[in-house]
Amino acid sequence: MSSTYHSLLQIEADKLRQTAKVVSVGIGSAVSPAELNNITSEPISENVIRVPNFNALSNVEDMTRDVSCSGQ
Repeated sequence: MSSTYHSLLQIEADKLRQTAKVVSVGIGSAVSPAELNNITSEPISENVIRVPNFNALSNVEDMTRDVSCSGQ
């Protein structure tokens, strides 16, 4: 993707993180870990969730809900 896209994505992610907790869910191996990290709220280790495919989403449903609804 272009550097313009990445710059705009970062600007918008920064704005969003000022008013909301951003949790990222990456599905599949084609997802860029760096891009997920760049848009996710801190702590990244707790707010980025990766699964190998859509079927695996049910395996992380509780974790996703706990992370996104923690009120932090």
